[in-house]
Amino acid sequence: MKISLKGLHKKCEKLWSEYIHLRDRVCRVCGGIDNTSPHHICIRNKHSVCFDPDNGVLLCFKHHRWAHDSVSAFKSWLEKTFGVDQIFALHRKSNDLVKLDRSFYEENIANLLRLIKLQKDKENT
Repeated sequence: MKISLKGLHKKCEKLWSEYIHLRDRVCRVCGGIDNTSPHHICIRNKHSVCFDPDNGVLLCFKHHRWAHDSVSAFKSWLEKTFGVDQIFALHRKSNDLVKLDRSFYEENIANLLRLIKLQKDKENT
């Protein structure tokens, strides 16, 4: 049975979240380990970067609220942490148009599964 596009979208969300957790492990702002969750740098409805690992950062609850409540301060932190060029390139890429079809989701799933495997292999060495 074929998975629906909605099902593929949910799978991408789950894999993206899993990868961000594996990659970052702790809140990127304070190093905290409690109550962390991935945060999209560019909003989720920017489909061209929705599942892009470069569009995610792991934050604790406090800093996730800060990212949403203090957008300007969070943007400054992002630029200082990742570099203005990388953040600018991500925002530019976020404006690309993509077709939300089966191949879009399947490509993202394959990429995320590959990155998760690489991250797990890295941890086991």
